[in-house]
Amino acid sequence: MSALLKIWEAIVKEAEQAQIQEGDKKGLVKNFLINDVYLRESAFAAKIFATEYKRTNDEKYFQKAIIALDALQEIFDTKDIKDGIDEPNWTPRGVRYRKGSIPATILLLYAVEETCGLIGYEFRYDIKSVVDYLEFCYLGNGKFYHDKVDKSNKSHQYHVVNTTAMAYFFLQLAKSKGIGTEFYQKEIKNIERAIVRSQRADGFWSYIEPNLYQKLFWKIHKSLPSIAIKIYNKILGDRSIFFGDAMHNVIVPYYSLKGIEVGNVGIALNVNIGLRKGLKFIESKMIHDNENIKFDFSWEPKPSHLRYCGFISTSTYFYILDFYILLLKHNIVTAKKYEEVKNGLVSYISKTLVQQQSPCINPYQDGEEFLHNIMPRPAESVFDKGFLLSNLILKEIAGGLK
Repeated sequence: MSALLKIWEAIVKEAEQAQIQEGDKKGLVKNFLINDVYLRESAFAAKIFATEYKRTNDEKYFQKAIIALDALQEIFDTKDIKDGIDEPNWTPRGVRYRKGSIPATILLLYAVEETCGLIGYEFRYDIKSVVDYLEFCYLGNGKFYHDKVDKSNKSHQYHVVNTTAMAYFFLQLAKSKGIGTEFYQKEIKNIERAIVRSQRADGFWSYIEPNLYQKLFWKIHKSLPSIAIKIYNKILGDRSIFFGDAMHNVIVPYYSLKGIEVGNVGIALNVNIGLRKGLKFIESKMIHDNENIKFDFSWEPKPSHLRYCGFISTSTYFYILDFYILLLKHNIVTAKKYEEVKNGLVSYISKTLVQQQSPCINPYQDGEEFLHNIMPRPAESVFDKGFLLSNLILKEIAGGLK
């Protein structure tokens, strides 16, 4: 069995086991952490099943994709999408929900669109209402919060760069379907500029856009004593120009480029420069060891207290794999570089991250000394990983993968 198939078949098997077969939640998939459904993961699973159907021609996977989409359609038929989809978070005192989450809403619809394109399913939802929902998440000047904005909550004043990229992607998708609202016309360039200016000089995207003073601080930080940087980070916390994780850093250019692709808008010069700087940063963290490529997470900040975060997340590998397919399409990387990175990452994942228990892909890499400070997340499941990997499987099918 090839390394890629080893990973893929483990994910497909886990998705099958997680799909609910009877009752009012039939067709949806259960998340192992919250012991309940997380709607976007059912859409991810639908794409996994549709891809496996394309690979094997086994009708059961077609049916699994259909019942997943049927279950989601039933929910969308009765839900006001202007409120967005809530995102479950595990806590020691039970599951809590973020109201109107961009990742929960936009990634679900992205997966639904991709699945429908594979199996010809007609999924009904009001795209204009989704754009209206995104307006409720908008902070102005090209910036989006993670969720639907609650103006009474002071923490909602800070935008999140990766969700801004997700919003950009969906707005371009909506425009490609003829939904070009006044909001799109007025703000799309501001959103694009906000993503570009959020990038650090070395190509890294911090979690929250650094202001001009932070960018100036970055330019001189190497000449400062380490204690000055520690104090700086202590004061600013998540807003520091030094703060961010590898997965977030890949998500930003991934959805930016995906938006450019679906919108067929072309890559502006400043965006092209930013993408190439971002790629250089990502590649600088790749450790080549014979046929394996391991991603180096050692540069990430180390959580000093219990918190939600994406540090040392192995979903980073799967985002990179799908990102490189996009980069190849747009001639930002060569076919030789694409094959080198693809083969190296797949080899490392298959040898090191695949495991027997659920989830079948180890959600974390190393970091045992501070892993106790990372709150378990529903996204530690394999569904998003399988969704991202499905595009590689489809590409390999075209080349003869069985």
